[in-house]
Amino acid sequence: GGVVLSLTLLGFSFHPGGLEVDGAPLMAMVIYLAFFGAGMGSLPWIVNSEIYPLQARSVCIGIATAANWVANFVVAATFMDLAGALSTDRDCPSSHPDGAFWLYALVSAVGFVGLFFGMPETKGLTLEEISDLFEGKANTPGPKPQD
Repeated sequence: GGVVLSLTLLGFSFHPGGLEVDGAPLMAMVIYLAFFGAGMGSLPWIVNSEIYPLQARSVCIGIATAANWVANFVVAATFMDLAGALSTDRDCPSSHPDGAFWLYALVSAVGFVGLFFGMPETKGLTLEEISDLFEGKANTPGPKPQD
């Protein structure tokens, strides 16, 4: 929720006629970093360490790490072009990357909703029970994966 809100605010802080408050982009970025660090930045690594079967864990974590860095590269490599293409200010798109931040907010919102409804609770389960949970075994105690 906080990441989506901060990215939306960041978009409005770059929107022509949007948030015309001194320091609005900086404050939106600080809010983003705080929420990202508390959730989207750390939780995937925690979940990653739990969801794979023991015999495949190291390979799977390696693949997930590589995918993460490739995604980071794609975001960084495409930001300037995306910011210009999605800017709502056609006269000076390089100074108003509002659309790019709104796109990132939308992607974050879709991911949040998907995880909210699709990620089962693993609190209190052993690693074996978590493996069974993600493999869909019915006799696992605790929460069941949602359809």
